[in-house]
Amino acid sequence: MKKNLKGELEILSQHLEDLTDYTKSLWQFLPLALCSLSPRGLILEVNQAFETLSLWPISEISGKPLNSILSEKETSEIIDQTLKKKSLSNQETNLLTKKGEEIAVAAYSRVREDREGNIIGFFLALVDIRESKKFRGELEQRVNEKTRELREKMEELEKTKTSLLNILEDVEEARRKAEEERDKTQAIITNFADGLLVFDKGNNLTLINPQVEVFFDIKSEDLIGRPIFELSTFPTLRPLINLIGEEIKGVFRKELLIKENLTLEVSTIPMISGEERLGTLVTLRDVTREKMIERMNKVHTLKTEADNMHQKFIEIKQQTKSIYQKSVEIMNQVTSLKQKLRQIEEEKQSKSQLELLQELKKKAKEKMKHGEKLTWEEFQVLAQEGINDKA
Repeated sequence: MKKNLKGELEILSQHLEDLTDYTKSLWQFLPLALCSLSPRGLILEVNQAFETLSLWPISEISGKPLNSILSEKETSEIIDQTLKKKSLSNQETNLLTKKGEEIAVAAYSRVREDREGNIIGFFLALVDIRESKKFRGELEQRVNEKTRELREKMEELEKTKTSLLNILEDVEEARRKAEEERDKTQAIITNFADGLLVFDKGNNLTLINPQVEVFFDIKSEDLIGRPIFELSTFPTLRPLINLIGEEIKGVFRKELLIKENLTLEVSTIPMISGEERLGTLVTLRDVTREKMIERMNKVHTLKTEADNMHQKFIEIKQQTKSIYQKSVEIMNQVTSLKQKLRQIEEEKQSKSQLELLQELKKKAKEKMKHGEKLTWEEFQVLAQEGINDKA
C-alpha cells in the first residue's frame, strides 16, 4: 500500500515537474513582456521578452520595485486599479530601460489568487506600442492635416457658399429686376399705340403687339415663329411684306395704304448689340387721321386760294370796269379832241387853201397882164372866180 502511494506520489511529482517546466518554457517562450509582481509591487520574475524590452537582466531586475521601471504615479495607478478591479487593460505608460530610455508601452495586469481567493500578487504584461504609437501619431498627424485641409476646404466651401449665396441673391435680384423690366417692356409694347413686329436675325417673327392684330385682323398665335416669307401668305399682311421685302430692307416712314380708312407709316429699325445684329424691329404708325387732316387742310387751302382768287377776280373786274369807264371817258375825250383837231385841221386847211387860191389867182392875173401862158390850175382859179362874180 505504501509502495503504491509512494509510486503515485512520484508520478504526481514528475507530472508537477513536467508542468512546471512546461509553464516556465511557455513563460519564456511568449513574445509578450511579462513579469510577476507581489501585492506591494515588487518584481518577482520576468520572462525573456521583458528582459529584451527593458534591457534589464533577470538577475538585476528581480526584487526591484515596479516604480524602478515605471513612474511613481503610473505605478500607483496600475497597482491600485489592478487590486481594485482585479485586472487592467491597455493602460498606456512609459517603460524606463536600464539605459534610461523611455519606451511607450501598453500595460495589462491581472491579480493572482490562492485557493481561498486571497491576492498573492499579480501579473503585468507590457506591450511595445512604439510603432503603433508612431503610426497612430503619424495617422493622427495625417488626420489632423486632413482635418485642417478639410477645415480649410470647409472654410473655402463656406466662403464659396457665401459667395454663391450672394451671387444667387444678386442673380435673383437681377432676375427680379429683369422680370420687372420685361413686364414693363411687355406692358409698353402691349399698350403701344403703334404696331410693332420683332424679327430675329434669321428673319423669323418673334413678337407682335395687339395693335398689329387690330391693323391686319390677325392673331399672334398664328404668326409667331414663322419666317417672313410665310407671312406673305396672309392676304392682309401681303402689302407690308411686299414693301419691306423678305430680306427686310431699310425703310423709313413709307406710307402704306392697307384699306380705304387705314394708312400706315412703316419704318424698319435694325437691333444691334455691339457689332452683333440681333434682329429687326418694324414699326407701324397709324397716320390715317393725319392724312385726312392733311387732305382737309389741302381742301381748305385750295378753298382759301379759290376764295382769294375769286376776291382778286372781283377786284380785277371792278378795276377793269373802272378802267373801262375811264377808258370810255378818255375815248370820248380823245374823240372830242380828234373832232376839235379835225375841225382845227379843216379850218387850217381851208385857210391854207384859200391863201393858196388867192396866191394862185394873183399869180394868174399877173400872167394875164403880161400875156403869159396860164397853167391849168391857174386857169381853173380864174374861171371859178368869174363864175362866182356872175353869180
